[in-house]
Amino acid sequence: SFMEQVAFQLLGYGTVRILVNVKSPVVGEGQQLTRADEIEQEAQPFLLLYNPMSVIDWDNDEYGHMTMVRIKEQRTVHLGAKGHGKLTKFLQYDTDTVKTFEFLESQKDLELVNVDEQAHGLGMIPMIVGYYRKVKPMIGSSYIRYSSRADVRKFQAESDLDYDTYIHAHQTLKAKVKGE
Repeated sequence: SFMEQVAFQLLGYGTVRILVNVKSPVVGEGQQLTRADEIEQEAQPFLLLYNPMSVIDWDNDEYGHMTMVRIKEQRTVHLGAKGHGKLTKFLQYDTDTVKTFEFLESQKDLELVNVDEQAHGLGMIPMIVGYYRKVKPMIGSSYIRYSSRADVRKFQAESDLDYDTYIHAHQTLKAKVKGE
């Protein structure tokens, strides 16, 4: 299921962003972290798939290594008698820390509800960036070959608007046009 979602995003956008997230286990002062502590606190690494449209900013150093990434998450929350509101969460990862900013929008109000900064201690941005590329062409001709090509073209055509918006969203992205 997870790899299917990755494949659909690769076909539609041509790129995929996967964040490797780890909960920081709580350890008392002077104690060492054990494997049992990790399991008990569910401090295992897990993968989060982000739509490329959710990654709103990033920066690379001169060697092409990612030094910062900003992610935007949105969801609707129930506010009791006030109805519903939109919770917008911005995550900013750099090589040492993750900063979180949460805003709650309800009717006409916009309120900053949470600001947090935690060290992740990885020394790098925990994000995997993947790109779509063909490994080798299909050989021969058949109805299945033509059908699969048509399906891929249809899927890409349906997401062209999102893809075009994504390509022009950041100045460091460059699209290579056939024949250039």
